[in-house]
Amino acid sequence: MDNEFYRKIIMESSIPFVSYLKIKTQSEASDYKILECNQAFCSAFRFSYYSIVNKLISGMNADTPFTNVQWVEKQIETNTKQNDKFVIVFLEKYNSWYKIAVDNSQDEVFSIFLTDLSSEYEKIQELEGFFSVNLDLLCIADTDGNFIKLNESWKDVLGYSLEEILQHKFLDFVHPDDLNSTLRAVAELDGQRDVKNFTNRYIAKDGSEHFIEWKSHPKGKLIYAAARDITERVEIDRKLQQSEEYYRVIFNQTPVGLISIDKDGVIVSVNDKLCEIMGSSKAELIGFDLLKYLKDQDLLKAIRDAVSGIPSHFEGIYETVLSSKKLFLKMAGQPILNYSGEIRAIGIFEDISERKMSELALIESKAQFQKLIEKQVG
Repeated sequence: MDNEFYRKIIMESSIPFVSYLKIKTQSEASDYKILECNQAFCSAFRFSYYSIVNKLISGMNADTPFTNVQWVEKQIETNTKQNDKFVIVFLEKYNSWYKIAVDNSQDEVFSIFLTDLSSEYEKIQELEGFFSVNLDLLCIADTDGNFIKLNESWKDVLGYSLEEILQHKFLDFVHPDDLNSTLRAVAELDGQRDVKNFTNRYIAKDGSEHFIEWKSHPKGKLIYAAARDITERVEIDRKLQQSEEYYRVIFNQTPVGLISIDKDGVIVSVNDKLCEIMGSSKAELIGFDLLKYLKDQDLLKAIRDAVSGIPSHFEGIYETVLSSKKLFLKMAGQPILNYSGEIRAIGIFEDISERKMSELALIESKAQFQKLIEKQVG
């Protein structure tokens, strides 16, 4: 009853099963009789139950591994030598990977159990393909500092072969000045916390430094990471910073008032000359909403045009909002595009009060001379 119970479980199992009885022939060569197989075996390998059960495989067509004496003997021999009692093989006829376990607890009877690993191997192949074609630096490492798997992009960045890299701890490639920050990042990962947008420097085979930006996810002791060589971007940012500093100096030292205005009419930056003209500090001016608080309608229109993408001009008597200072003001508004493609405006301001007073004085003088001449003539 117990035997029948277990037989029923095996025969109804979804795991393919086939058993062989080893038979000695007159030539001392081995042959095998198929004693039993379940429906899962027949379905997976396209056999009819009654066409193979109780038949010698030497008398069958040997175009399948299960009806090939040499293949069956090899599996039995290989499996009985394995401590884990299974091997993984690729069955070309079925284009599938299988884990094969052999039980020989009964004399001369060998039972083979097959587990289809095709989907797992497809995922492995997908991972291999992903690793091989991805331009990012992909790696699997552990929190003890070992690289476990790398993609080909690492060779291009560091100049070492993958074999050379895998022989070292990843800290061996880290710039000495970045070791402490890298160890802190590894500690975060060891605590099962993601590390994103972390940057450190790696030293290549030729001695060059490469800035590597990481996104890493821990799973137990393993670290799954995608990284990018951002050295070129860092260099561009450095040059931009130098350029920005250069133009910032010019911006602040230019003899005319300069103002940067965002698309909503809010002051983003001003130079020292603009503060002098307006009689207000940078702290008072930056963040000031021109479209909301300007009272002079002509200047307001000029600002509104500039932030709308239209060059504009203003010239006239102006009373400042914050300091109530009165002056002759000249302004040229020029729309520009920022890095995001949004319209901003640059305002160039000049206090032309002295020039206007000189012009008025000259006009007044001319008028006085004209009267004097007229008197003399009269």
